[in-house]
Amino acid sequence: MASIHVCSSRDSAYRHSVSTTRRHHLTTEHANLPVEHANLPRHHARPRLKAVLGWLLVAILAIGIAGTAFVVLLFAHYSTQVPPVGSLFIQTPMASQVFDRNDNLLSSVYFAENRLPKQLSDISEITIKALIASEDERFFSHGAVDFRSIIGGLLIDPLLGRGIRGASTLTQQLARQAILHDTGVTVARKVKEIIVAYRLEKQYTKEEILNMYLNYVYFGNGLYGIEAAALGYFGVHALNLDAAQAAMIIGVLPAPSAYNPYVDLKQATQQQQLVLDKMVRNHYLTQKQADAAATEKLTLKNGMRSPYGSIGWFVDYVKSIVQAKYGADMLYQGGLRIYTTIDPKLQTAALSAVQKVWDQAKKDKVFVESDRDSLGVFQPQVGMVSVDPRTGYILAMVGGTNYDETNFNRVLAPRQPGSTFKIFDYTAAFDNGVTFPSEIVASQPTDFGGWSPPEWLGTNQWFGRISVANAIKESSNIIAAKTTLRTGLDRVIYYARKMGVTSPLKPYVSLSIGSFEISPLEMVEAYSTIANGGVRITPYPIRRIETQDGTMIEKHNFAETRVVPTSTAWLVQTMMRGVYANTPNAYISGLQAAGKTGSTNDWHDAWYDGFTPELCTVIHIGNDATRANMSAIRNAGSRFPAMTWKAYMQEAIKLQKQTSFGPKPDGVSVRIICDASGLLATDACPISLTHSSYFLSSHVPTQTCTVHPPILQTVRLAAEDPTKLAPADWPDSRVVVRTMLRDQIPTEVYQEPISPGPIPPGGELSVTAFPEQFKVGQQMTLSLDVAQQAGSAAVSFDVYIGGSLVTSASSLPATVAYVPTLAGPLEIAIVGRSATLDTVFQAASTVQVQP
Repeated sequence: MASIHVCSSRDSAYRHSVSTTRRHHLTTEHANLPVEHANLPRHHARPRLKAVLGWLLVAILAIGIAGTAFVVLLFAHYSTQVPPVGSLFIQTPMASQVFDRNDNLLSSVYFAENRLPKQLSDISEITIKALIASEDERFFSHGAVDFRSIIGGLLIDPLLGRGIRGASTLTQQLARQAILHDTGVTVARKVKEIIVAYRLEKQYTKEEILNMYLNYVYFGNGLYGIEAAALGYFGVHALNLDAAQAAMIIGVLPAPSAYNPYVDLKQATQQQQLVLDKMVRNHYLTQKQADAAATEKLTLKNGMRSPYGSIGWFVDYVKSIVQAKYGADMLYQGGLRIYTTIDPKLQTAALSAVQKVWDQAKKDKVFVESDRDSLGVFQPQVGMVSVDPRTGYILAMVGGTNYDETNFNRVLAPRQPGSTFKIFDYTAAFDNGVTFPSEIVASQPTDFGGWSPPEWLGTNQWFGRISVANAIKESSNIIAAKTTLRTGLDRVIYYARKMGVTSPLKPYVSLSIGSFEISPLEMVEAYSTIANGGVRITPYPIRRIETQDGTMIEKHNFAETRVVPTSTAWLVQTMMRGVYANTPNAYISGLQAAGKTGSTNDWHDAWYDGFTPELCTVIHIGNDATRANMSAIRNAGSRFPAMTWKAYMQEAIKLQKQTSFGPKPDGVSVRIICDASGLLATDACPISLTHSSYFLSSHVPTQTCTVHPPILQTVRLAAEDPTKLAPADWPDSRVVVRTMLRDQIPTEVYQEPISPGPIPPGGELSVTAFPEQFKVGQQMTLSLDVAQQAGSAAVSFDVYIGGSLVTSASSLPATVAYVPTLAGPLEIAIVGRSATLDTVFQAASTVQVQP
């Protein structure tokens, strides 16, 4: 009855208001009507209005009752799907476990979270005030849900032009993130969030909720909780955060991935100002204090210590692969057991080698401690990766000098490879017979279509005439560019792709000396291919992944693909062994290895890519910023990268045995070469100027030395006339072999005379030509036949054109390709010979050659 009474009262008041308004309206209307209409009766309109208002009231009551019932049922339904009061606990995701190459546990790692929980008393008061002012101004005065903020955010603010404002309380945010783990925008999630928020406030005090919130939420840059954020952004503890620092950290919360200062300092500063303004509005700061905080110069400093130690870059790389394949939930909360390829001892050796070289460089004042970039990271930095070429296992990965200072993984960062790219130039050239190790090529000023590369020797200094093997050893840019052009730019790119390079490459001549950026991870795959005899195995950090119950969800297939012939790979290995032996900063006595140095303009990038049959290691050293100049310290590949490789390998050979490269394989030949000409040596070449050289058997040079012609030479003379040389294609039965003084060797080649004998009837020579008309300089295809041969004794047929033996055929018709060089009559003849080379018949014909 009470509810009816209330509704009735409201209805009466409403009717009074409507009646008054209506009377005023009608009075106005009547004032404008003619007199005859003004006196019409009006009482019949009121019952109709009362009926409409009555039905409207009933409809409103019905909708209200139904809506209330729906909300009650909705909350009742979802209240059974969330934990009850007393069982709401904040749980961090299940740790994943990382194992090394020998299945030994490296550590239990919470892949997603760098979290350092603190009590509320260990957090600065100004930080707590910044949080409340920014995220929930009435936190201590409202319940789990702030209805006033909801009305203000959804209704009042839009009317005032401020836009729609979120109205979730800190308790609701904690419920959503820490209990429900659901950020989806659905009715079900919002109802559950409200229910959990109410239950949290029943189970915990406001201070406890605030403490849990500050320890749980994500602050960007992989930092969870206020202590991790304080250390990760400013290198201080949460207790020591001042107003400026606290405002910037709290300002990250609305969008941690976009607002964190490491990603966008300008946006982070704008967020800091918004927080400071809210603190002034809530009387936590005076305007003067806020202005001082806004102008305070903040220095970003990562004070977080990595839980991964020296394997941080490797673990990050594994994380990126697992997340890309299986998603964030599986990675962060799946409790996976990840069996990797890392060798902890080699990883330690790699990082120790870096530190050893850096410490010495600092001691020598070559590297200066004050050389830091805008993020405070020491320069230069290093990217180093070590792989087993036989398996593709990544055994060590160092992405910088100090993971706690910089977790950026430079092993994955593309950089100009300089002369280390030449492995592709020469692999392609050798494999296609374009050049050979002993070939002599000139290093001299050369214009390659507007590009004139220098040699590293200095301005206007060149190597002169140099063998390809020595050009590789000395890292000649001119010889590499010439070789690449002879091989073909597209073909060199093709070999780079086959050997593991995926970065963009374009067919420019400068490609030959490493002008296009390639990551150390790609380069280690390419060099491992040569180390493994031409078989490519793409490096990968994971052997298998299992779920918590032992179910295997991945077993990586380290597939082998032959991309370079064994013989070619062995020849390239041999060339690179010469480079290694010629690099004192890399050479280790007793260790058979191969390698290549690389440097770029202004010494910005320096590389050493070295390998044994068991271990291939690529090292890049340079500044992170491309604008930085390293010329002051002459950052050559033969310097710091080679030193680092040597320091690493000196420890690596203690940890695992390194064997020698295999013997010369099939497909590789050895010849004695004259150093002066690079061609096959003769007896006239001084022994002191000769050496053994390897060649691919399919591309062995045939030309003898042109610098030292032999005094005595063995020659083949025509048996019919020993004063003349025998034609090259004559069989030994028609040749006299003699050793003669060089100046007595005849120069004329014997031409067998053609004396046409009587041609049997029908024995004319038939000549069919294509094209039909003979022209000077035009290649002709001739089909030659004799209608009737004199008997059947002829077993071979010599073809003469213009009086010279062109070819011998075993049967007729014979097909011959020929290019006329003179206009006029041209005689074509066929001589049939018996098994004893006696002339059986002769047939001739004359054609006319047009100019």
